[in-house]
Amino acid sequence: MALGYGALESHTGGVSAPYSYATAVGYQALNDNTDGENNTALGYRALKLNTTGDRNIGIGDGALDAADTENDNIAIGYNALGGAINGGEFNVAIGNNALDSNTSGDDNISIGYNALTSNSTGAVNVAIGKNALDANTEGGSNTAIGWNALSANTTSNNNTAVGRQALGASTGASNTAMGYRAGNTIVAGTNNVAIGMNADVDAAGAANRIVIGKGASGTADNTAVIGNTDIIGWLPPDDNGVDLGTSSLEFKDVYVDGVTYTDALGFGTVAMTLPTADGSANQVLKTDGSGTLAWVNNSGVAGGIDDLSDGKIGGTDFTGSMILGHQTTGTLDAATYNTAVGITALDAITTGDYNVAVGYNALGANTTGNGNTAIGHEALKVSTIGNYNSASGMYSLRANTEGSYNIASGVWSLGKNTTGSNNIAFGQNALKENTIGTYNIAFGYMSLDANTEGTNNIASGNSSLTNNTIGSNNVASGKSSLSANTEGDYNIAIGYQSLMSNTTADRNIAVGPEALKLNTTGTRNIAIGSNAYDNADTENDNIAIGYNALSGAINGGENNVAIGSSALLTNTEGDANTATGFNALKVNTTGNYNTAFGAYGLSNHIDGHNNTALGHSALIQSTTAASNIGIGYQAGDVITTGSNNVIIGEGSDPSANNGTNQIVIGQGVTGTGNNEIALGNTSITAIKGQVAFSTYSDGRIKRQINDSKIGLDFIMKLRPVSYKMKNPADYPDEILEDRFRGDSTSGPNDDGIDQRPADDETIYDGLIAQEVKKAMDKTGINWSGWSKNKSDGKQGVQYGALTIPLIKAVQEQQETIDSQNKEIEDLKGRLKRIERLLSAGN
Repeated sequence: MALGYGALESHTGGVSAPYSYATAVGYQALNDNTDGENNTALGYRALKLNTTGDRNIGIGDGALDAADTENDNIAIGYNALGGAINGGEFNVAIGNNALDSNTSGDDNISIGYNALTSNSTGAVNVAIGKNALDANTEGGSNTAIGWNALSANTTSNNNTAVGRQALGASTGASNTAMGYRAGNTIVAGTNNVAIGMNADVDAAGAANRIVIGKGASGTADNTAVIGNTDIIGWLPPDDNGVDLGTSSLEFKDVYVDGVTYTDALGFGTVAMTLPTADGSANQVLKTDGSGTLAWVNNSGVAGGIDDLSDGKIGGTDFTGSMILGHQTTGTLDAATYNTAVGITALDAITTGDYNVAVGYNALGANTTGNGNTAIGHEALKVSTIGNYNSASGMYSLRANTEGSYNIASGVWSLGKNTTGSNNIAFGQNALKENTIGTYNIAFGYMSLDANTEGTNNIASGNSSLTNNTIGSNNVASGKSSLSANTEGDYNIAIGYQSLMSNTTADRNIAVGPEALKLNTTGTRNIAIGSNAYDNADTENDNIAIGYNALSGAINGGENNVAIGSSALLTNTEGDANTATGFNALKVNTTGNYNTAFGAYGLSNHIDGHNNTALGHSALIQSTTAASNIGIGYQAGDVITTGSNNVIIGEGSDPSANNGTNQIVIGQGVTGTGNNEIALGNTSITAIKGQVAFSTYSDGRIKRQINDSKIGLDFIMKLRPVSYKMKNPADYPDEILEDRFRGDSTSGPNDDGIDQRPADDETIYDGLIAQEVKKAMDKTGINWSGWSKNKSDGKQGVQYGALTIPLIKAVQEQQETIDSQNKEIEDLKGRLKRIERLLSAGN
């Protein structure tokens, strides 16, 4: 399927060809594709240079526009993967300028504005977040998740950064950082691990340092630091968790408050002396109070989780279950296969089965709910009987009570949901305010954030549908798409800021960056293409397909159709116009009921009504003209203000730019004047039909009727001749048609000689129009059968009009004949009388 100027323009196969199944929507989308298969291009120049590449997806202005033979790439967003691709395959780029410099890099995933924007040959990288890995060019096997994560890395490999600005200054290799600004001091350092907000290895060139904890700071290469200065203890998980010394590996020097204890432990300034030999199995160390430790038998330790004061595993009414971190306060009654880790996690469980709770108060109120998974601080905190919910992230699904089959991942995702079911939320604050809404899907920060009761919505992208409250059945994909929608239903928005201002309007479709951007309450509109119909607010029932189509400051214009880049670009109040083609009806503002089909058709038209232009540049100069029809390349292209003209044929025009009620038919024909018909160019040798033309001659349509005075005297001054027609290419310059002018600017040809017809050898009979005019002048009459074109001065004769003078001439001759006959009869009578007299005399 191809929709838009230049879309699939180079496609050579038929619908049954193996390289079919392509979808191209937008100006020059898949423009150069010849035999690539299963490609999808949506947006201005998306996948433009693709020729033979298969299974590619390009959505957005310039997405994948420079790839030609590469396969299996996905690009969504302005200029995503838009660089000079040279072999790069199996890449995913979602976001404006994501992976836009990639050439031969394979297997990269880039999600977010400018993510991996400089990457050229680097492979197997993952970048999620604005500017993540944005400086990377050749580095491979790096993972960056978060705003500006690993943003300085260029050629180094095997780094992992999770969190805003994590490893933000690093150019080194094999570093791992998790948390806000974790590892942010590393520059050329390698093999470091930093986990925790602002966890710092404390040296730009650090090597092999491990730092764990919020604000924890490293000390030296090849060391590990666990915890920050607020830590009051470092506790092993069980008695055998940490060995302080063996024959092969031991803590050599222990520092306490600046005092060094070699082969010993100390408290304060007192050194503790260790035993010199190993004790027996299960013995523990005991101090004598004077600094000497000795092995003694254990008087009592916990032998399992059930022996702990804050743990329980298995047992009656708790089959296959485990609680670690507290003892449940619920009354267990056949609760099976549950797992709880954290203070008050699954605290109220009674009969619920197959639940997993990890984190403080996770699933804390659940009693009978089954199959729930809660990971994070107070995730699914108040859920009591909800089933089969999954919550990952602090406060995710926190307020859920009875809702079931929900999935929430991210801080506060679905945080206020109570009874809503079958929702999916990924990202911080995604579907945060939802309470009873069902069957919603939200991907991205703040997506569907304010939704409370809306159902069947899909939001993908930062702040998409973020203000929706009760609107239902909407689809929004792209940052800020449908972000202002509150109650509107059945809308589709795909692309950055598409339908961004829509509030309560229903049944709109916007595909492309900023498509229908300012629409607030307008309904039943369709906009496909970057900036298509982006300035309308309250208008209804408009269709705009193509870059900048119908993108002017709309002020009431409705029921318009614009297909093609910049079609109906500046329309404001015009209604019911149809423009198909690049720049068709481009500057129309208030004109109504105009139709332009073809590039530049009516492109300079402003406010005239009821014009129809079919063909490239047809009626192109019209500004305020009305009720004209132009069919053919550059048909009627001289008309500016004329009206009621019908121009059919390539390069044909009326006699003047303000001509009125002229009918001009043929190739390169120029009209003869207002209220006249010009049929055929000078190459036409005959006009034929089955029957003769009839002219209305009803007395009811005539006035000032008088007897004609044009008769025999005029006829006798005419000279009938026989002749051959000159070749129209040899006409004098003043009547030479534009199609025969080699330097013509209004005709369609660069070289007029190509239009020269064959010489006509037919012998015709007729009159010379100039001689007819002389006969008129000599007799002092005006005869309607003679004419002179206003456009070029060419003279003509209507041979049918000769009938009237001929009738009059016959009548005059008949009167003469009758008079002469009477005179002859009189002479005959007189002759007979004379003969009788002579006979009587004899």
